[in-house]
Amino acid sequence: MSGEAETSAGARVSIDPSVCRGTGTCEAMAPDLFRLDGEGRPRALRQPLADGQALEAARAVADCCPTGAIEVVSGEQGPAHTTGTGTATPSHQTQETTMAESGTLSEAEERRINRLWENNYDDRTLAVLERLPFQPTWRCVDVGAGSGSMARRLAERVPRGEVLAVDNDIRFLQAGAARNLTVRRMDVTREDLPAADFDFVLLRAVLSAVKDPDDLLDRATRWLAPGGWLLTEDFYFMPSEDGPTANGRKVVEAYLKAFEAGGANPRIGRLLPSRLARAGLEEISTTIRPLGPGQGEAENALMRARMEIQGQGLVDNGLLTREDIDEFLDAMDRPEACDVTTLGFSVWGRRPPA
Repeated sequence: MSGEAETSAGARVSIDPSVCRGTGTCEAMAPDLFRLDGEGRPRALRQPLADGQALEAARAVADCCPTGAIEVVSGEQGPAHTTGTGTATPSHQTQETTMAESGTLSEAEERRINRLWENNYDDRTLAVLERLPFQPTWRCVDVGAGSGSMARRLAERVPRGEVLAVDNDIRFLQAGAARNLTVRRMDVTREDLPAADFDFVLLRAVLSAVKDPDDLLDRATRWLAPGGWLLTEDFYFMPSEDGPTANGRKVVEAYLKAFEAGGANPRIGRLLPSRLARAGLEEISTTIRPLGPGQGEAENALMRARMEIQGQGLVDNGLLTREDIDEFLDAMDRPEACDVTTLGFSVWGRRPPA
């Protein structure tokens, strides 16, 4: 990455020029922190982000960047309130790596995928949160928290409450994000949390990645206090043979095979409303978002990064050729290649009050 502005506190703004589209969102939101150059590319102005207001402004810009090109990288501090040990909690970012069977990614590549993933999906999650009766004292848990964007948002919503972010890999959870945020390394497939201890449980792209989603969902329901809410978000892959182009059909089929080979369930999204009801939740609601080429700038940016970074794994496994991938990337922004390859399900319900 390039375009880094160091701060006295060690935090810095990082801009990835390989994904930046020069939309100008950063300068419009924070003209004292960002400036577009003569080619329409942003640069970070050198000023201290140790100032709380500047740090929050930079994080807001990073959250809103339509291509995920901007990131606020913490400096010398480590994750605040870090506890626990364990492995194998399947965060959504870990799942994205597994599905493409791309081997070991560099830290920069992981950060890029994480950032684009959150940029693409956080707004959908936040829209659901707006519909729930959050109270400032709620206790929340984010399972498979990834880079922690939603854990930080939850901490803002419950200033007098607590948020627990659990994952097997806590390297990318930002340090000092909130005083009421605790990070724990944990394997939720083997470890448990206290019963009736949380007012809100979030499971994003987790149930599709575990061997026994019903068991995890049953336990997550028990973690809820009476009257508490659970939100789960996951995917339903559409049949690849229905795609509009031969190349698109081939790429989606290969991607689906790699997803399943990594142990993930590509069709669990459709089952979530029924699964929540079986777990004993009530007042169940569902929203569905179309995903795939042409379904938004953030979606295209994430798909492009996946194929650029993880596509070699599909080539190595004989599922695609490099030419297949290049053709798919070249056609991604063309209207005739627009497709709905996946449906993103957001499903939530409430544990009955006592």
